[in-house]
Amino acid sequence: MVGYLPDAGTRSGEKDGTSVAEQALDKVQHGESLSEAEWLALPRDTTKYISRLAFTYDCATDTYRCPAGHRLTVVRKSTDRKKWGTAQRRHYGGCEACASCVHARQCCRDPAKGRTVLRDQYEGHRERLRLRMGEDHGRSRYRLRRQTVEPRIGQIKHVLGVRRFLRRGLDSARAEWSLACMAVNVGILLKHWKEVAAAL
Repeated sequence: MVGYLPDAGTRSGEKDGTSVAEQALDKVQHGESLSEAEWLALPRDTTKYISRLAFTYDCATDTYRCPAGHRLTVVRKSTDRKKWGTAQRRHYGGCEACASCVHARQCCRDPAKGRTVLRDQYEGHRERLRLRMGEDHGRSRYRLRRQTVEPRIGQIKHVLGVRRFLRRGLDSARAEWSLACMAVNVGILLKHWKEVAAAL
């Protein structure tokens, strides 16, 4: 199965490639230099520094390239226990050029230490998802949610009042979800009962 959904922290709206931010990210991915306006237009994270989306991963060398064209290599690895499992991360940094970079204040908390970018074991999947959603085909597929999935999800949440599962465990959650879907399907059948009865 192929997924079509916006990446966390990004919007699902149309992209036409004309905004300064889109042009800046496109230039970064191709290793081109940026104007001052494009530097200011690069996406920011919650700490107001340039987002990791502006850093391009090179699989062949296992490095990240920053918007200024400098390389960040693996400096350490870490493992964290999460509710969903174990996060295995590689920390990229160690770029001495950060200390003298004119854009370091937009990018690093401490230019002397440089910027660090984290990459977990699922980032490759996210990158492929971003590529799919960056294409016209991916966005057109995603738009189908408006007429197929989202109205039914809204009905289950707002009309049936199912906003969270009441029982614990995957099997119990599946049973609750099946009952909610069955209720929606019965409602659809009753709404179109004349056509259904005529076809029987």
